[in-house]
Amino acid sequence: MKILNLILILIVISCSRKTSVQESFAYSFIEEDLSLGVAPIDSLSFSFDFVYGNRSSNKEEHISCILKNESSKPFYFHTWSCNGWEYNFNYDTTTFQVFSRIKCLATFSIIKKIPPKSEFYFSSNFYKKDSLAELKNLSYYVFPVSPDFNTHDLDKVNKLEKVVVKNKTR
Repeated sequence: MKILNLILILIVISCSRKTSVQESFAYSFIEEDLSLGVAPIDSLSFSFDFVYGNRSSNKEEHISCILKNESSKPFYFHTWSCNGWEYNFNYDTTTFQVFSRIKCLATFSIIKKIPPKSEFYFSSNFYKKDSLAELKNLSYYVFPVSPDFNTHDLDKVNKLEKVVVKNKTR
């Protein structure tokens, strides 16, 4: 009987915790964020470096990227919970293709925040369609939003404007 009661208690606890899974995807803003204002797009810069991949023979390039907010205000942009930022590159699609090692069954519309005077680090993989191709003229774009942007309004999400971030790498 004690074991049955213990099992029932564990089931009740586990069921009540499942409701918090969706909450982990939502970005919670504190009042201080809203009072600081929003950093302008020209305060954001993009740079990258090759982590591995022999540019002359390998079929894969792995790069490490940095989005840097040089403003004294936070910067917010719309993306997707399943590494959405990994796909925001401008590049020659005839010679390369972005691919992710992470596979998701679902993704959610979210707001990513880069705090003032801070950096957001991420990485990405590119598949070479042409073994002689070089990954050059790579730039990055974001969809700037205010911190109170409604990520659940898909009509507004689809109308967001893409803004290219200056590349400081080359």
